[in-house]
Amino acid sequence: MNYSYLVLNDKFDFESSARVIEVPTSPIKRLFHYFIYIWKNKIDCVEVYDTGLLTFFYSLFAFLIRKKVIIFIIGMELLPVERGESKISIKRRFKRLGFFLSLKLADKIIFKELHMLEYLDKWNLSHKVHHLHNAVPILALPKLELKNIDVIYVNTVRKMRYPLLFLGALSILKDKGIFLNCKMMGFHSLQSNAQVPDRTAEEDALKYIEKYDLSDCVEVMPFRTDALEYIKRSKIFVLPSDVIYANYSLLESMASSCVPIVTEGDGAAKVVDNGVSGFVCAFDSQDIANRISTLLQDKKTLLRLSEGARNKIIKEFSIEVWAKTLFNIYNQE
Repeated sequence: MNYSYLVLNDKFDFESSARVIEVPTSPIKRLFHYFIYIWKNKIDCVEVYDTGLLTFFYSLFAFLIRKKVIIFIIGMELLPVERGESKISIKRRFKRLGFFLSLKLADKIIFKELHMLEYLDKWNLSHKVHHLHNAVPILALPKLELKNIDVIYVNTVRKMRYPLLFLGALSILKDKGIFLNCKMMGFHSLQSNAQVPDRTAEEDALKYIEKYDLSDCVEVMPFRTDALEYIKRSKIFVLPSDVIYANYSLLESMASSCVPIVTEGDGAAKVVDNGVSGFVCAFDSQDIANRISTLLQDKKTLLRLSEGARNKIIKEFSIEVWAKTLFNIYNQE
């Protein structure tokens, strides 16, 4: 299977035999470049990952010249409003309409988050959808003696990811005299000129840290390009969220033998086998604190769940498993 990728920036680390082609940043020029490329080259199938206003035009042109169209639904394209918004904007209406029409033109639709199926069913598209969750590479096993971070939280700070539940757990442990080395990564407001998806959630978290004097046990950070290096150095990964299933940072952490503690959000049990590859707990700071305490005080349990977490990813969420599933989807008529 030969691939060509049309990308906005070709300066990234990508080990593949695929041809990578940089396209203009101007939307109109980019669209024209795309038209010319798929018209002149022998393209059998067009995969569309774009979620902007041009999605419909990418799909329509491929459809008109009889190329197969496969659309990958990345995250929140189907939601009526963006998370954190109170009402739908005019721009959002146009994007959603264009995306809906693109899905109608598509030969196959590949989605990764379980909640998306609800919208696809409502739009009578379930006959051409295929589920393909996130996957991560299996890297070298990190050495236990290098794991000097007790607990890490790596996700965009949003209300739906309950940052105060996590901080509440740290406060409970501190009150018991348990001081931890923790990292909380995902504060976009700490980066200059960055878009902040949920400013209120970030501000509330920072105020909580100040109010309960947690700055000595938790370091707040923006997203970093070397986030995986921090994960590798961590013993425990905490994700309190409404949606747990195949969260990419969660999968990376488990592949890095980091023990996950997640809440009972959507799809939690499909990723974390409670007591085998991590812990699934209630939406409760005390429950989270108890699990953290258990792992840090019982090295045997920490090691057992650490091994279970990594094995879960190898068997079900590795790139190798993902590639086989994708190949089967392409071969289905």
